[in-house]
Amino acid sequence: MDDREETADEPTEIVLPVDPNEEPSEEADEDAYDAKLDGWISHIDNIDILFNCFATRNQYAALKRERGASKDLVELKKRAQDQEDRLEFLYRQFFKAGLIKRISASFEMRSVYRDYCPPLVPQQVLGFLTSYKTRKNVTGRLKRQRRLSDRHY
Repeated sequence: MDDREETADEPTEIVLPVDPNEEPSEEADEDAYDAKLDGWISHIDNIDILFNCFATRNQYAALKRERGASKDLVELKKRAQDQEDRLEFLYRQFFKAGLIKRISASFEMRSVYRDYCPPLVPQQVLGFLTSYKTRKNVTGRLKRQRRLSDRHY
């Protein structure tokens, strides 16, 4: 045991929705494996453990300043590298699927959401920010709406 205290905001173990002692069978197909991974990812506490390399690097720096055990430093450094690799993989997959553009648009949408919803629904505002064709349709809708109300869009 080491003399470090774990805080509630620094989880160290993945919450498993299935029995961790379960032996994988040779007949286990890809769907069962995907379902197990989905179960791990669906627990919010696991997201930090799987992907938050920034917090792990901060823990590493703090432990190094305190002259912590070499074994703990090596373990934290490896965990941070693994988390960074997972995060980069996820980012590449999101980028290929076009999700990064939509995620960033949803954050940009916050400032204009209250002004334009209603008459628009959030998907239309998001489409306006990400798609040229949708932008033309939304602009036409706002022009028609302007004629019917006193609000200027």
